[in-house]
Amino acid sequence: MYYYADYQQYIAETLDSSIPVIKAAERGILSFTPYISNRCSAACRFCSEKLYSGGIAGAGLTVCSGYREKLTGILRAQRGRQIFLSVSGMEPSESIGQLILVSEAVRQAEESGCVFTDRVMYSNLSGFAKEPERLTEVVRSLKLTRIECSRHHFDDTVNQQIVRFREGEAIRQNEVFIRVVRSLLQTVPVTMVCVMQKTGISSPEDAICYLEFARQTGVRNVVFRALSIFSEPADGVQIASYITENRVEMLDMIRALPQEHFRLMSVTEGYYYYSFRYQYRDMQVLFEMSDYDRMHREHYSERQHKLIFYPNGELFKDWNRKPEGKISEDAGTAIPVYAEIAKELTAAGEAAVIGSFGAWLTVPQVLDHSPKDLDLFIRNDIEAIRRAIRILQKHGFCVYSWQDHIDENVSADLLKGRYYIRGIRDSLTVDLTYEIAGIPYDLLASSAVTADGIGTYDKQGLMRLLAVCDRPDLQERLERMRKC
Repeated sequence: MYYYADYQQYIAETLDSSIPVIKAAERGILSFTPYISNRCSAACRFCSEKLYSGGIAGAGLTVCSGYREKLTGILRAQRGRQIFLSVSGMEPSESIGQLILVSEAVRQAEESGCVFTDRVMYSNLSGFAKEPERLTEVVRSLKLTRIECSRHHFDDTVNQQIVRFREGEAIRQNEVFIRVVRSLLQTVPVTMVCVMQKTGISSPEDAICYLEFARQTGVRNVVFRALSIFSEPADGVQIASYITENRVEMLDMIRALPQEHFRLMSVTEGYYYYSFRYQYRDMQVLFEMSDYDRMHREHYSERQHKLIFYPNGELFKDWNRKPEGKISEDAGTAIPVYAEIAKELTAAGEAAVIGSFGAWLTVPQVLDHSPKDLDLFIRNDIEAIRRAIRILQKHGFCVYSWQDHIDENVSADLLKGRYYIRGIRDSLTVDLTYEIAGIPYDLLASSAVTADGIGTYDKQGLMRLLAVCDRPDLQERLERMRKC
């Protein structure tokens, strides 16, 4: 079995400099999934939604009260990051009501300044065979950039053995599938996705036959995906066994592709996947692999690559829904609270927002997570510090200098050499730093700017502050700032 590192080695040893390798993770784009939960129209033999380890499955959850408002708040909290909207989970086309709520939340978030790079629905299209008019209107309201429709063989009998559509699902028939795809292409680009497996598409010859089938539908973009790689024990034993027994190694597949038909154009390196883009006749064809072990490690790291919002209102950073992957329920409301406090603290020009919140205000593209706290640089003047303490206390914060609980009567002697004071209210944290080695407050006056009514620094000022930090994650942010 080939892992992520094997593909890294293959690229380094095989590809020359004429083939661009696009490092997608460096873009800092957040993948956001409003999880669609229902009784799926199919029971795919390799279904990753049932491939969890020690977590809780997301299937079967009902839409909670206030779902749209909660989703809007969480999306707004990501303002400043570019968002890849991934409408997936179970079968989206079978949950029109939830899709409408998602569409409304996305629209409201966009009106508040959220930027969506791509909006993709992952679907087997079963719902489109039943209610095409309503779903086409939803597609328009979501402003989808494409639909990735799953079809795992050109023979509908073989496809049914893999996908196992429920009784009465018309989409199982090629005739219906082709009609639905051709109709959708009048509204939105469609990519056909085939998961390679020994029971289906398993050789270059099979892939070419599949591509000719896709051409019949009018589709010119196709993705061949390898079954996921994982080593952790999975709770979905039957699914895991099927994947292990039927995996077609993508590296072997691309090595065997006939070069007279497939021309490699580029490679995309994601944080847990590789995607090889080929030209086949007038079609764009991707061969993709995914390493779930690496994915889970990345999801539980400091970087925030992914957010999944479940119908019951819970937010997680990984598909596994383990307790340690759950994100606080106030994730959608913390940033507006921080923003209001920051406006007040910086109004007199005696403090400026720094840290991740400062970057979120002025150079958000360098962040790989939304701000979790509020950091400010404040003039090293006891009266300015006391005024800031009064503001924090007015907003219900308890204020500390190291382990000492302090108030507006704190002495300058106590604070000397302690660098910062901290305000805490429930899960909210505000740090005011008044001593930064080699950088007096007034030294950054020329970099002071105002963003959304909040005093902060421009990129040069934030870089100057990061340059004196030795934390690895802050040094990485500094490097990203230098490049943008």
